[in-house]
Amino acid sequence: LPYTRLTASVRGAEARFRLALLPFRMGEPLPQVRDGTLAWPGQTDRLAFTVGPDGRTRCTVTRDGKRIAGTEAEGEKVREL
Repeated sequence: LPYTRLTASVRGAEARFRLALLPFRMGEPLPQVRDGTLAWPGQTDRLAFTVGPDGRTRCTVTRDGKRIAGTEAEGEKVREL
């Protein structure tokens, strides 16, 4: 099967944008996306971005107020973006 390729060319001193790639099947509802929130019927996920001590961006995903995924190290101190 042929694949469609996604490319992005950006010029800047510091990238301050986020891009969400969400897999779905035809006919499935797409989420409403706004300010780090992805909302489907019956489910809402919140993405929070922070910066670690090494300057790299970390992401935490919460659902119903509970952390379900994240990229920060345990106990790591981060600052809000």
